[in-house]
Amino acid sequence: MQQKSLIEQNSKRLVLVSEAVMALISSYRQSHPKDCEAGGILMGKRRGEHFEITFATAPQVKDIRSRCRFTRHPYGHQEIAESRFRSTNGEENYIGEWHTHPENHPTPSSIDIGDWKRLSKNHRVPLLVIIGGIQTCYFGILIESRVHVLKECTENTLS
Repeated sequence: MQQKSLIEQNSKRLVLVSEAVMALISSYRQSHPKDCEAGGILMGKRRGEHFEITFATAPQVKDIRSRCRFTRHPYGHQEIAESRFRSTNGEENYIGEWHTHPENHPTPSSIDIGDWKRLSKNHRVPLLVIIGGIQTCYFGILIESRVHVLKECTENTLS
C-alpha cells in the first residue's frame, strides 16, 4: 500500500494520505457479511490550502458499530487527538473523519452527507472525509458545508 495523492479539481487543493492511514482503513474492510462498519478521526497537517493526513484513530470501545452504521463516540478518539496534538507540538490536528461501508466502491449515504454538513458548520474550516470500501475508497473535502470529491492525482489532473 502506498501514500495517496489526491486533488480537488476546482480549487486545486492537494491532499496526501499516509500509507499508515490507508493501511488502517484497509484493515477494516467489510469483506465478510458479518463485518461491522468502523471509523475514526483523521489527524494531520494543514499546509495553506493543502492537507497531509498523517494519522487516523481506530474504532474505540464506546463507538456504536453495526453492518450498515457507525457512530463515533468522542471517548477515546478525543484523548488520542489531544495526545497527538501535544506530542507534535500542535503541528498535527483534527482534519476530518473516516468510516467504512459494505460496498465495493463506496458512495456517501444521505446520513453521511447530513452528518458532514453539520461537522462543516461546527468547524468552519475545510475538513476531509474518507469512506473505505471493499475494493476502493471514497475521498472528499467539505468546504463551506459542500462536499467535493477528491480524485487521485495523475499527470492529467495536475495540468
